[in-house]
Amino acid sequence: MERMVYTAEHEEFRSAVRRFLEREALPKYATWERQGFVDPEFFLQMGELGFLGMQVPKEFGGSGIESYKFNAVLNEEAAAAGLALGSLRTHLDLVYPYLQRFANAEQKKRWLPGFASGETMTAIAMTEPDTGSDLAGIRTTARRAGEVYIVNGAKTFITGGRQ
Repeated sequence: MERMVYTAEHEEFRSAVRRFLEREALPKYATWERQGFVDPEFFLQMGELGFLGMQVPKEFGGSGIESYKFNAVLNEEAAAAGLALGSLRTHLDLVYPYLQRFANAEQKKRWLPGFASGETMTAIAMTEPDTGSDLAGIRTTARRAGEVYIVNGAKTFITGGRQ
């Protein structure tokens, strides 16, 4: 059944994602589960095909398409294939919006090209022992010390942390 929310361009993207996952993810998924992480080459391949940079502006190596629907298609196809790619969803749906909204021009220039190419996979560290993922209760602090930050706190889970 065709859904009216997607265009022909989205469906072409869906077909490309499905073929890629069948070829590059399904045969390797059991190994990734055993080793506890997805091989970095997988993300580089995704970057080469443009799957990681749909929303990233062209000047930073992306496609510059301001639509979340491509990420939705990617997530739907991964789920349909039985793949739990949490680090991918974190990268595209959680971290990218933060970078796009809050990073300054210098930070975008530094981080977005690798983000789109798959050379830099991101993570998010919210969950703490006493607060879970209640962001209002987080106790971890970051203090700038010259060119670096000193981070103090405890985390119980870091989504994409192995990447």
